[in-house]
Amino acid sequence: MKNRFLLFTLFLLNISILSISYAQDNTQAGLPEGAIARLGKGGINIMRFSANGKYLAVGTDVGVWLYDIATGEETALFTGQRGQVNALEFSQDGTVLASSGYESPIIQLWNTDTGEKRNHIELKKGTNQ
Repeated sequence: MKNRFLLFTLFLLNISILSISYAQDNTQAGLPEGAIARLGKGGINIMRFSANGKYLAVGTDVGVWLYDIATGEETALFTGQRGQVNALEFSQDGTVLASSGYESPIIQLWNTDTGEKRNHIELKKGTNQ
């Protein structure tokens, strides 16, 4: 009985370790030839470049991923949106990003320099605001 319990415990431990190692960074895994990186995680719904050419925002099923165009590095993940992110817009200077979705009556405003939420605007359903 002890041997079965020990084997079962070792089996679960091995599965846990393997699943953690595969879940690390999927930006490079399984890319087609010529591709540099995978953007975002989850289904991509919308992408927008900032007018100043500094950022690329990727709206997904998980949230909004913000990338520095010069380095290609992910600089922020904005979450808190209910449902998919289907609408993105940068301020003219690129310091503010607005995000929303079809399922959510809330527009989130994000500071692109700090990665923090600045404010939100809640729309009333059934009205044109």
